[in-house]
Amino acid sequence: MDARQFSFADLEKRIAALPDGPMGALNRPRWQYGLDLLGGVGVILGLLPSALIQFMAPALWMVTMAWMGFWVMVLAFVPGVSRETWVMVRMWRRGKAQDAEQLDHDFDQLDGLQPWLSKLPRSALERRLRFIQMAQARVAAKLSLMGGGLERFGVLPLILAVVVQIKAITAESLALPLWQIVPGMFFAIVYVVGLNAAFYRVRMHLYEVTLAEALARREPGK
Repeated sequence: MDARQFSFADLEKRIAALPDGPMGALNRPRWQYGLDLLGGVGVILGLLPSALIQFMAPALWMVTMAWMGFWVMVLAFVPGVSRETWVMVRMWRRGKAQDAEQLDHDFDQLDGLQPWLSKLPRSALERRLRFIQMAQARVAAKLSLMGGGLERFGVLPLILAVVVQIKAITAESLALPLWQIVPGMFFAIVYVVGLNAAFYRVRMHLYEVTLAEALARREPGK
């Protein structure tokens, strides 16, 4: 295979076509990405009236907007939280045996990609492996610049944003101080960005492992 015929998009299609295996239900569904984004928007929408009231006279529509944001947040996050709880219970019930079965399944499936990758010249594999490693480093650097390591926050930004929003809609006249409003909005953005970036890095790591395995199987000089 000519190096120009290889693309990461093609690699992703081949990986996505692989069967999920015994623990496929643990994979994060696409609809949950959209709901998480919508939930972050709901947090920001609910906190926005508290920010506007610093510069505008209080109005009934501000209270309505705050409640709308709150319910958008709740309706968006509840399905995901419920699913994650079910996943944790399922993992606890199935135990380690199914974990081992999933590892065997993943090994066999990724091993099946090697004949296709073996057609790529060694130099091309090395270049693409270096590129994906640099891409991961760039993403990590950008995230560290924004939040000092967003992946370490976990669900904490979401919890803090929810607390601030609840205070916003229950406080009289939505009169929250800016030192609570601004962090609440920032935490909501951090959660959405950090969550998507974490899954993006996981995907790039999968590409890296696949390319590194293909490179390790090649004889030196070929």
